[in-house]
Amino acid sequence: MKHGCTWLICITLGVLSVRAQEPSRPVKVDRLCGYLQQEKQYPEKRNPNSTQYGYASVGQAPVRLYPREGTEACCSQMPPTREVLTRKNGKFNFRQLPAGNYWLGALIENREYKMQIEYKPTKENQSDCEEHLYTLDKNRNFVLLAIITVT
Repeated sequence: MKHGCTWLICITLGVLSVRAQEPSRPVKVDRLCGYLQQEKQYPEKRNPNSTQYGYASVGQAPVRLYPREGTEACCSQMPPTREVLTRKNGKFNFRQLPAGNYWLGALIENREYKMQIEYKPTKENQSDCEEHLYTLDKNRNFVLLAIITVT
């Protein structure tokens, strides 16, 4: 009986491990620019024993594009196609880039975060990057948030 329970736990952990490693779907974008930020934990001013979360710009961080073909993993054995540094406010912009499938990587605190990108440029909105907000959340996931300003 003891071996049966151990075996069941191993199978369950194996299934969870495979699911965690499944590739996510690519994020479809019409421009590769925006702002890079990281969710940070701050002590609350009113209650120092409690914490709250907020966002901080990630300045002077390398943002890299790697080619993405099929289901290949990224990016240890391949050189980046392009690389830019974020400005102090986290803003970055890849210009004159051909349409295609890429890995977008951000190197923050000696760790590279990666996201699959499907890039299909359009003629309109090429200069408007304010609505693209790339974020590392508190769980250290690399995600794209959209900010829409209504006037």
